[in-house]
This record gives sequence, C-alpha cells and structure tokens, in this order.
Amino acid sequence: MILNSVHLHNFMSYADSTLDLNGIAVACLTGLNGAGKSAILDAVTWAIWEEARGSSDELVRLGEKEMWVEIVFSHEGQIYRVRRSRQKQVGKAGGKGTSKGTLEFQIADLTGGQDGTLRWNSLTAASMKETGKHICDLLRMDYDTFINSAYLKQGRAEEFTTRLPSERKQVLAEILGLSYFDRLQEEARDRLRGVKAQIEFLEGSLAGARQVEAEFAQVHTELCAAQIEYDDLVLVARDIEQQVEEVSAQLQQFKLIEVTISSNDKQLVELNHALKRIDDQKLSIEQKKKSLGDLIGESSDIEAQLSEFNQVRAAVEKLDSVFLEVQDLSDKKLELTGQLATLRSRLEVKLEGLEVENRELVKSRERLLRDTEDGDKIKSQYLEFRQLLESEAVLSQKQEAHTQLSHRVTELSSTIQEAKIRLEAELGQKQNAIKELTALTQSQASLGAEGAELDQLKERLERLEAEFELVEKTGIAIKSDLESLAIKAEEIRGRQRENLEKIKELKEHEHSSICPLCSAPIVDRAAVIERYLKHNEEMDQEINQLDVQKEKLNDQRAELRVRYVEMRKELEGRKDLDKRIGQYNERQQALVRASDNEQRLSQAEALLAEKLSQNNFAQVERESLVAVKAELHKLEFDPAVYVSLQSQIRLKRHIEGKHQQLAKDTEELSRINGKMPELKKAIEEISSELSGEIYGQAVRLELKEVLQKLTTYSYDRNEHARLKQRLSELFIATEKSRDLSRAMAEVPALEEQLGVLQGEYISKQAQIAKVDSEQLQLKGQLKDLDLVEKTLAGLKPSLDEVRGFKEESGRKVAVLSSRSHALSDELTRLAARLQEMTLLREEMDDYAYLVEVFGKKGIQAVIIENAIPEIENEANRILSRLTDNKMHIALITQTKTKSGTMAETLDLVIGDEVGTRSYELYSGGEAFKVNFALRIALSRLLARRAGAKLETLIIDEGFGSQDDGSRERLVKAIRLIQTDFSRVLVITHIADVREMFPVQIQVTKNNGISSFKLVS
Repeated sequence: MILNSVHLHNFMSYADSTLDLNGIAVACLTGLNGAGKSAILDAVTWAIWEEARGSSDELVRLGEKEMWVEIVFSHEGQIYRVRRSRQKQVGKAGGKGTSKGTLEFQIADLTGGQDGTLRWNSLTAASMKETGKHICDLLRMDYDTFINSAYLKQGRAEEFTTRLPSERKQVLAEILGLSYFDRLQEEARDRLRGVKAQIEFLEGSLAGARQVEAEFAQVHTELCAAQIEYDDLVLVARDIEQQVEEVSAQLQQFKLIEVTISSNDKQLVELNHALKRIDDQKLSIEQKKKSLGDLIGESSDIEAQLSEFNQVRAAVEKLDSVFLEVQDLSDKKLELTGQLATLRSRLEVKLEGLEVENRELVKSRERLLRDTEDGDKIKSQYLEFRQLLESEAVLSQKQEAHTQLSHRVTELSSTIQEAKIRLEAELGQKQNAIKELTALTQSQASLGAEGAELDQLKERLERLEAEFELVEKTGIAIKSDLESLAIKAEEIRGRQRENLEKIKELKEHEHSSICPLCSAPIVDRAAVIERYLKHNEEMDQEINQLDVQKEKLNDQRAELRVRYVEMRKELEGRKDLDKRIGQYNERQQALVRASDNEQRLSQAEALLAEKLSQNNFAQVERESLVAVKAELHKLEFDPAVYVSLQSQIRLKRHIEGKHQQLAKDTEELSRINGKMPELKKAIEEISSELSGEIYGQAVRLELKEVLQKLTTYSYDRNEHARLKQRLSELFIATEKSRDLSRAMAEVPALEEQLGVLQGEYISKQAQIAKVDSEQLQLKGQLKDLDLVEKTLAGLKPSLDEVRGFKEESGRKVAVLSSRSHALSDELTRLAARLQEMTLLREEMDDYAYLVEVFGKKGIQAVIIENAIPEIENEANRILSRLTDNKMHIALITQTKTKSGTMAETLDLVIGDEVGTRSYELYSGGEAFKVNFALRIALSRLLARRAGAKLETLIIDEGFGSQDDGSRERLVKAIRLIQTDFSRVLVITHIADVREMFPVQIQVTKNNGISSFKLVS
C-alpha cells in the first residue's frame, strides 16, 4: 500500500485539511508536541480499519456532529479510495444518543474521463463489515500487522533488544502474533478437559447396562401374558354389548312413539289457540271497516277547507318574494355608505404622511447644506493623500525585494559556514577511524594459531555429539519399552480383577439356576469358578515374565545414563567453543573490512584536507552570495525614507473617510432637491379631493340607484303575518284529505281479509279431528314398554363388570408396553453412548496432540526458528548501510546450561571492527542503529508473513539519542533504504533533523484547530 493523499473533516483537532503526498518519496512530519502529528496516522488507521486511540464517537471534533476521512492509496498498480464517515445524534431529554457510520470503497478507472480526471467505480459491499473485510483481503494486512510493520512507534524499536535473552523469544512471539497459537492451545486444552468429563459421565451411565437388559426380558414376558388376557375380555365384552344394542333399539322405538304422542298434544293446543286468534282478527277488521266508513261521510267539508288552504298559501308566497327584495336593497345601501367613509379615511391618512415626509426632507436639506460647505478643501486634501499612497506602493515593492535579498544573504552565509563545519567534522571522524583500523590490523598475526586450535576442538566435539545423540535415542527407546510393559502388566491385573468380581457374583447367587453374568441357565457353577481361578494363575505367570524383561531394560538404561552424564559434561564446552568460533570469524571478517576501509578512508581524508585548505566547498553558494549582494546594492532602497512616508500616510488616513462622506452627502442633497416638488404637488391634489368630496364617484352613483328602487316597493308587514297565521290553521285539512284517500282504497282490502280468515278457521277445525284419531292408535302400541325396560336393566350390570376388567387389563398392557418401549429406548441410548464414548476417546487423543503442537515447543518454536535467519539477513543488510559495514549481528536460539542440557534462549551477539560485545556495552547511538535495523527487519518479516508488500514506512521519533554526525548518517540511511519503499514518513520535533529532509510537512495548531503545510 502506497499512501497518496489524506483528507480530514472534523477529525480530532482537524477541521478540514488535505495532505497530498503524490511525487514525494521521503518526507518529514514535524510540529510541536500536541499539534496533531499522530492524529494524521490515526486518521489513516481509522479510515481503513476503524482503529485509533479512541472510539469513533470520541474522535469527532468537539462541537461537531459529523466527521469523515478520505484516503487515496496505490496498490499493485491500481488506485483505490476509502471514505469512512461518522454521524453523532443527540438523545432526547439528555439521554444517550445513537451514532451511525458509512464506509465506501472505490477503484479508479485509469483510462480517465474526457477532462483528464479519474473516474471511480464502487467496490462497496452490502454492509460495512463486508466492505472492511474486502479491504483487508486486498491489502493482505490487518490493523495489528500494520502498526507492527509499516508504523514504527516511538519506544517500540528497543522493545526487542533491551529484554533479557530468556525474554526475547516471548517478545518476538508477541511481535510475530504467536499469541494466536497460545489461544488455540488453551482452547484445545479446554476442549480436552470437556471431552474427558464427557467420557467419565458416559462411563458412569453405562454401569447399569446389564441390569437394563435383564429387566427388558422380564417386562417382555409379562407383556405377552397381559395381552392374551386383554384379548379374551374384549371378545366377552363385545357379545354383551351386541345384546344391549338390540334391546336398546326396541326401547328407542317406544321412546319415539312417546315423543310423537307428546308432539300431537302440543299440536292440538296450538290449533285451538289458532282458532281463537282468527276470531280476534275478524272482530278487529270489522271495527276498522266501520271507522273508515264514518271518515268517508265527511268528504264534502274536507274538500272546502283544502280549497281555502291553497288560496291563502299563494298570497303568502307572493308577500315572501317582495320582502326578500326589499331586504337586499337595504343591505346594499349600508354597504355603499361604508365604502365612501373608508375612502375618505384613507385619503386623510395619506395626506398626513406626505406632510410629515415633507417636513423631514426640509430638515435634511438644511443639514446637508451645512455639511457640504467645505467640499473644495476636502477634495484638495484627498488628492495630496492619493499621491502619498502611490509613492508608498512603489517603495513597498522595493522593501519586499530588499527583505528577500537580505534573508538570502543570511541563508547563503549560514550554508557556507555549515558546509565548512561538516567537512571539518567528517575529516576528524575519518582520522579517528583510520587510527582505530591501524590498531586493528596489527592483531592479525595471532589469529592463525587460534584458528587451527578451534578446528581440532570442533571436530572432536562433533564426533562426541553424534555419539551423544545415539545414546539419547537408545535411552528414549528403552523408556518407551518400559512404559509399554507397565501398561501391559496393568491390563493383565485389570482382567484378573474382573475375574475375581465374576467369581464373587457367582458365589452371591449360588442358589439361583440362572447365571448372573449372562442370564442363561447354569449347570456346573463350581467348574466355572475353577476356570476363572486357573485363568488368573496363568496371568500371574505372564506378569512375572514381564517383570523379568523390565529388570533387564532397567539395567541397560542405568548403563546408558552413566555414559549420557559423562558425554554431557564433555559437551558443556560446545557453547563456549561456538562463541569462540563466532568471535574468531568475526575478527577475521573485521580484519578484511578494516584493511579495505583503511585505504578508502586514507584517500577520503586527503581529499577532505585539500578541500578545506583551498576553500573548495559550497562553490555554488559562494557565487550566489556575491550575485545577491550586487542585486541588493542596485535596489537603492532607504528604509528610513520608507518609514517616514508610512508615518505621513497614517497621519492623513482620516482624509479618505471625509472624502467618502462628502460624496455621500452631495448625492443625498441632489436626491432631496428632486423629490420636494413632487411631494408638494401630491399634497395639494389630495387636499382638493377632500374639500370638494369628489372621491368615490362610482360608489355614489350606485347608492343613488338603490335609493330610487326602494321607493317603488309597497309592503304591509301586518297583512303578511295574518296570512301566515291562517295558513297554519288550515294545514290540518291536508292531513284529512290524505286520510280520506287511504280509507276509500282500504275498505275493499278489509273485506277480502275477512274471507281469507273464514277459510283458515274451517281448515284448523279439520286438523284437530285428524290428530285426535292418531293419538288413539299410538297409545295402544305402548303396552310392551315395561317388559323391554326390565330386560335392559338386567344386562347393564354384567356389561359394566366386563368393561371394568377390560379397562384394568388394558391399563396393565399399556404400562408394560410403555415400560418395554422405555427399556428398548434406554438400550438404544446405551449403545449410542458406547459408540459416542469410542469417538470421544479418539477426539481426546486429537486434542492432546493439538495441545502439544500449539505449545511453545511446537509450531511456535518452528516459526521462530524459521524467522531467525530471515531477521538476521535483513537486519545486517540495513545495519551495514548505517555503519559503513562496521557492525553486524547474530541471533543464537539455544545455549547449554551448567548441567550440560540445551536451554531455549535468544542471545543477541553484535560484532564490529574491535570484536564481539554484548548489546549493553554499546553507546546509545550505536544501540539505536541496532534497534532500528532489527525493527525494520521485523517489519518486513511481518508484512511477508501476511502476504503483503511493505511499500510505506512510518518512523516516529528515535533521533534524540544520536549525536549530530550520527543523525546525519541515520537520515542518509533512511534515504538509502527509500529504494526499498515507495513512501517514507519520519516524525520528529528536532530542528536539526527536520532540516535534513528535502520535504517537510509542518503541523501547527491555532485556537484548538490543527492544520498542515507542505514545505519543499
């Protein structure tokens, strides 16, 4: 991943800032502590992995509700963009609010648009979690890998080297993320304990399996007998139930006859009631027919009243129409009178406003005339002020050029002096190095004899190690054989204990003819017991033979132990020998490098001395300094004249304000002079309209027409009321007329209803006679009812008794069947548990193996052993650049203890021109170089293990322990390794280091808001 740009909006202390890193290989991120340098890197990790120093809501700038970060980066020839946002929502009534976020992932279309800009295609998934996984899969790097590889945090470089050798492996394991295997080992151990507990539980549950099998056989026998008894009772109950059904059918027929007789009695009662109801209806109809005849006799009086009602109604309708027209004209008259009053009121208000405005204009005109009296004087002073400003602008341009040239003179002088100081310092360093190399090359004569001695010792110890390994393997094989013999003997004793238990159980059941072991008939119990005892004696002989074999193996093992201890004591010196060989090789290599470096440094020393004696350095800066001083002389700028001119301008600055006010007053006076005649004319016109009452002519004409129409109508209110009263009195005639019409139509229908009722009366009398005859026949059929009831009463007790026996037998069958099924299911479960226990034992073996594999001596040790050479090679490659091939390191993973055994460790051996020394004996600057080289090597290892390419490197601080020369060399080393990285960012607050980088990103904070500026 190559970081191209970062855009922050309301992130931590940043409001809205964009950092463009395109085209920058190495840059220095600088600023005061707390300015916001690390916040930029937090923005990168939060945008890609949503990981930073705080939670997402805590990263939103104070007082804001929304933030977002946009990252553009290159990866494997493609350009990608990640944008993550966060919106905070305040809860109601002071409660905790909810927050939500978004994550967008896009890829650039490198073909570009027509305007040359990038076009982006979306790679965003359905959810933020899926999109984040897509980004991690693309980069092949998660957050932990990033901060342990690409990001070298302050203080983390020495975390590995400053630990004790016994602790370095643990630190390396943490850096490599091997704690993952510790978690896997603990999980495997937990599962192993769980599987053991399950096996113990299953073993306990299988203890009663034989008892369940015996009980199942007994229950099955009882169930067969109970089922036969139940089937017999079912047949008996079925015969008695058939007899009861036949007698019940006869009794049911008699019951139906009784129901029919009862129904006929009810029908007779209903028919008699119907005859009475018909008589009542006939009487009611005859009475209604008589009242309708009386109403028909008053028909002539009703028609006369109806005629008078129609005449009065016509007169009332005519007077209603006249009343409505008069009422409308009166309302119109009131409306028009109000409109005239409103028009006069508006004109009076408008006249009063115009008169007030006229008085204000007169006052303003008088004031403006006084303010513009000195206009000519102000214009003259303003022209003089403008001339001074023009002179000041010319001198300002010269002053800026003068300042830049003076600053350039200072910079060039400082650069020339710094170049001289650097040459002198470099000359001193090379002279010191030559002295050290000369002393080192003088020790070469003593190395030959030491090399021969070391070769002889090495050859002897290698032969001894081969023999030691053979003894160790033989001892392990004997130990394995002893363990196998012990297990076999224990198995035989277990079978003996089982035989004794069987003998004990046979003796406890000696009065039973059934074998308690197999549930089969037993013929000769004593012979069976004798057979078990004889088998135990045979197994005793087998155990004795195993003890003899164990004794022989123990003797062989004791002899091997003596030889093992002797060889281990002799091999205790192997570590010292390896160390001496390593030191010897290092001194040989150091002598070769020292010889080469001495010649090269001598040539460089002569060249530097010549440059200093002839002042042959910073030639470009010297020539530039002469040219800049010449330009400064040609400028002809006097700072005293420029300061005097600025003082005069400040004294006359107020003239500009007076001139602007004069222009405004003149313009306002002209406007007032033009408006006053128009205002006077408008006041005169409105006064004329009010005095002559010539406003609202259309309204006045319409009011005159309404008054004329009102005089043409004649309307009597009393006559109108009298006719309405008479109309209400005659209204009853309309009701009587309607009743008369209905009566004349209803009389024929009443006569027809009387005929129908007479026919129904005759029909009901015939039905009563028919039902009386049917009742006599049905009552004669009930003479055998008592005999049938006595027969049924005799059968029911026998049926109840048989049913009771059947139900009791059925319950017994159900209980035994349920128990049989339960025991069958229990036997199935026991078989399944036995199978499950077999599988669990296999699973227990697997988990025991995984506990060992995931442990410190398993896969973790393999990973560390494989990583050590890679770390050594990469660290030595970088360290050679930092020290001009003067230092190198080696990592030793095993050492011999005082007892001669090999112990796990991680020793750090550092060699230079002098020899090999421990890490603690080196100076702070040299130690930091070792730390830096190892940390870069670990970063590359982590990135490669994750499958990612380390293209961006971020270094946080780490320069405080270096002197000036070492800082410069370290910066040069960073520039040298930049060929291994596409983008390198260095974070520091040291001014000397900052100036050594060609590109700087200056971070500042003002009023709590951070910002950055790119300086090249």
